[in-house]
Parts: sequence; C-alpha cells; structure tokens
Amino acid sequence: MSFDPSPDDEEATSKAVRIVVADDPTGTIVLRLVGEADSLAADELRSALRAVLRACPSSVAIDLADLAYCDLSGVEAIDDCLGLARDEGQKLEVRNASELVIALRELSRDNREAWLKGLAVSSFLTDHEE
Repeated sequence: MSFDPSPDDEEATSKAVRIVVADDPTGTIVLRLVGEADSLAADELRSALRAVLRACPSSVAIDLADLAYCDLSGVEAIDDCLGLARDEGQKLEVRNASELVIALRELSRDNREAWLKGLAVSSFLTDHEE
C-alpha cells in the first residue's frame, strides 16, 4: 500500500522539506523526510503528515535519516503528528532521529510543561489577589 500526498508522483514538496512515501517489508508506511524541516516549512509539513495519517489506517513511520536540518518548529510539527496518532489509536514511530532532534523534543516538552505550570501559578495568583 502506498499513499500519494500530492499530485507530483510520490513526493509532497515544500521549499525546504520533501516527504517521500514508501512501504517497508512489514507493511508499515514509511514517510522519509528529506531536506530541512524549519519554521518556513513547519506548517506545510504538519499538514502533509496529518493528511497521510488520516489516509493510512495501518502503522506509519517517519524516517528522519535524510533530514539535513530540523529546528524547533520542525520538531513540533512532527510531535503534533505523534499526538494526533496517539489520540486516534494509530501506531506512529519516528526512526533515525538525530541526537539534536531528540534534545529539541525534550527541551520543547520541558519548556511547554514549565510554561503551563507558570501560567497556572500566574492565573492562581491573579484570581486570588484582592
């Protein structure tokens, strides 16, 4: 089974990142990200990945081996799709993530949790001030 996210043969393109769709021997749909997943490409990347997830009922893998560059926006686009897959009960795995991508994901998660805790404390203090 294969999925074609764009009318251009087998690749969805943006100026910075391409998604090459393939099957692996286990039947998993593999989305190979090629190029740069940065803030300029993040929204398009997020949309393309979500389209594939909606169209593929089977397991999906996002392969980052050919990703030359990924900033926090790119990591968050991928992470959003992991959350969507989890919410839908779909199996999604990320393969070949560099140490930098892993560190950015952890940093993003830590900062988001700290920000949410700070927001909750700030809201609590504001609500209880007289």
